[in-house]
Amino acid sequence: MSSSFATQHSGKQTQARPERASPLGVLGLAAVALGMVVLSMLTGLAFAAWTSNGPALLNALAASGLTWCL
Repeated sequence: MSSSFATQHSGKQTQARPERASPLGVLGLAAVALGMVVLSMLTGLAFAAWTSNGPALLNALAASGLTWCL
C-alpha cells in the first residue's frame, strides 16, 4: 500500500524487476564443461565400438532372431 501511495504522489512509475537465478560461478561452469567432455568421450567410444564390432553384433542378433529390435 505504501509503494502505490509513493507512486501516485511522486508521479514516477517503477517496474518490478524479475528475480534472476544465481549464477553458476566458475566451479559450476567447470563442472558442467567437464561433464560435457566426459559425455562426448563416452559417446565417441560407443560409436567406435559399434563401427568396429557392428557386423559381428548384427550377425549375432540375426542368428538369435533379434534383428527386428534394431
